[in-house]
Amino acid sequence: MAGNSLSPIQKPNYSGCVVPRCSVCQQIPAAGICGGIKLGKAFLCQECETVLMQTPVGSNEYHRIMEGLRLVY
Repeated sequence: MAGNSLSPIQKPNYSGCVVPRCSVCQQIPAAGICGGIKLGKAFLCQECETVLMQTPVGSNEYHRIMEGLRLVY
């Protein structure tokens, strides 16, 4: 395997591309812009959207997500 220049896990090459970054978790979704929703100037990935929808209003997790969205404005 010494001559193999390919690593077992390759990250996508985003150079020259505009890709969304989740305003809450700061990750780039694997599906790009199709991997979440745009809320004004903020972007929310599907994972954080799912957590937000399943989290009771007023909980610590709910406030953490909402704070991530508020920081954008």
